[in-house]
Amino acid sequence: MKKKIWMSLGLAALAVFSLSACSTKNSDEAKKAFISDTVALNNSKDYNAQKVKVDVNEFKIHGGGDNSEFNKIFNKGAGLDFNIGLDKTNQLAVLDGKLTVAKKDYDLGFMMSQKGLYISSSDIKSLYDNNKDLIPSSAEDTATIYGAMIDSLNKSYLLIDSQTLDSNVQSSKDNWESTLKQLFESNSKMSEADLEKQYKEIPNSDFTKSGNKVTVEFSGKDIDLNDLINNLSATYSIPKEQTERLIKESKNIDISKLSVKLTVDKKSHEMTGKLTGSISNTKEKTNADLDISLVSTRGKLKETLKEPAATDTNTLEEVQNAAIEKLMAQASAS
Repeated sequence: MKKKIWMSLGLAALAVFSLSACSTKNSDEAKKAFISDTVALNNSKDYNAQKVKVDVNEFKIHGGGDNSEFNKIFNKGAGLDFNIGLDKTNQLAVLDGKLTVAKKDYDLGFMMSQKGLYISSSDIKSLYDNNKDLIPSSAEDTATIYGAMIDSLNKSYLLIDSQTLDSNVQSSKDNWESTLKQLFESNSKMSEADLEKQYKEIPNSDFTKSGNKVTVEFSGKDIDLNDLINNLSATYSIPKEQTERLIKESKNIDISKLSVKLTVDKKSHEMTGKLTGSISNTKEKTNADLDISLVSTRGKLKETLKEPAATDTNTLEEVQNAAIEKLMAQASAS
């Protein structure tokens, strides 16, 4: 139950931050500039790379029982610092960077292609080594199996193929192929009309312009969360099932005490943001105090992305088979 509450609060926060990334109405100069600059930044074919840094200065959940474990994960210092690249010609997407949670840093490196998801083997090993002490003694057999699989990673990447990924989804419409397609579509689909619709309730006076920078500041009391989710779903081609699930999870969410500040700098291709205040789950009587900052800079890929060669890749089946052979050999030796 706690996980569900936390997820609903977190999804609402992410939705509001996403809204911040795309503003609007159309009678004020600053508001018009914010819209046009945001659309230009998002849709330009030249900007196929992005550096994103998210810092969690505060994310604490109160009420609903003991939240200490969740709060440890997102204590001060948590965040993301990564680079995203989208090569539309070759239908390849790459994410590389660092995740910081519970005062630990984890390197992230993976690539998405039509074949599936490639994950850096060194990152998998590091993640396992840094957290294997957290596996309870009651799960010793499971730990042994995973340990054998980790030891069987002898190439640069692990490939989780599209068929395996599709076998774990409930809807045939929400498959790997559609996910990849959605990723590239969402990077070029944004329109000024979409943003005007999303920000129709935000007063012109909430927008200011200074030189190349345009800023919007508003609070959650100006937003209808269901309208926001539906508008974001249309803008970013989010599948209907996911939209309905998000609306259901957010039914009892109150974001009226949330404040958002976002600045777009057309010249530097940069977007900075600040999310502060609190989100409440009125049904569960749970609330989350938030202080999150964002810096996002668009740029160009320095080189064409290349899919890992088969000689540099372990498949999941190979790793599983190698682990079984290793465990059987150990059993017979003992």
